[in-house]
Amino acid sequence: MSQQTAVDSAQIKTHDKMRVPVQRVARNASYLVVGQFLIQVILALNGILVARFLGDAAYGQYTAAFAFAGIFGLAFTLGVDADRPRDRTVA
Repeated sequence: MSQQTAVDSAQIKTHDKMRVPVQRVARNASYLVVGQFLIQVILALNGILVARFLGDAAYGQYTAAFAFAGIFGLAFTLGVDADRPRDRTVA
């Protein structure tokens, strides 16, 4: 076996090993994209159905309650969640 043939076979083996993780990453990324799309469709349908079943006044109260809870949640955490992963080495 010549030296060039050994180099070529080593490059092929390395290329085959690299292809499997790339395919796995591509497959998993496509699963995430499809999953996120389905979640958005379900949430849109949920919003339409809730608005239809509750009516105007009750849906207004429903959205006001969720808006208040969201604002209260943001004010309560004050961005603490964003810094937590970076401070693991310090803690």
